[in-house]
Amino acid sequence: MTEWLGDDKPGNPKKHYAKEFIDHYMDPHELNERMEQLAEEFPDLVEIVEMPNETNGYRRHAQATLGSTANAAVVVTSEAWGHEGGNDLSIELLADENSTDLEVAVNDNQITVNLETDENGEVVSTAQDVIEALNAEAGDVITASTYRGYPGSAPVEPASADLTDGLSAPDHISREPQTVKVLRLVSIVTVQSQVYLDMHKSTHVNG
Repeated sequence: MTEWLGDDKPGNPKKHYAKEFIDHYMDPHELNERMEQLAEEFPDLVEIVEMPNETNGYRRHAQATLGSTANAAVVVTSEAWGHEGGNDLSIELLADENSTDLEVAVNDNQITVNLETDENGEVVSTAQDVIEALNAEAGDVITASTYRGYPGSAPVEPASADLTDGLSAPDHISREPQTVKVLRLVSIVTVQSQVYLDMHKSTHVNG
């Protein structure tokens, strides 16, 4: 386009055109404050309505995936929310010796799995074996599962990981479930109708 159609060119907005009043991505705390300000400033135009269902909250269970292939992967999910202890957990799969049995040990926040190996030190434990052992021995701390529904029939590899919920909001953002608030705008037609009714009532009384 070489010629702008209309009286005003870009960069020359009309006087009533407002901009730059939102200067950043607002978090839920700031959004609620802004809605309350608008409702207080324009009580005849907007009102705050609280929705019946709360959010899940800004929180997740901490997780980690161990394994480089889908059929040999073990997914571990904390029982506690990440910010309530799940992020402090770590897990390690070991295969340091020959002819060992599959064992799980929980020491504070550290979960250690000694994998079953043969006489040559090769890992025998499959992902499903490790999952069953973890759920039996550490089920009060974590839940283990296969990766996206794979059977978990392949032998696992030694690995380690720290569990995390992957969330990083500042501390002032509540992690608890929140009530969702929305602004309901009063219809212009409703306002005009009310004005008409008021005028009609006044005329009738005066007449």
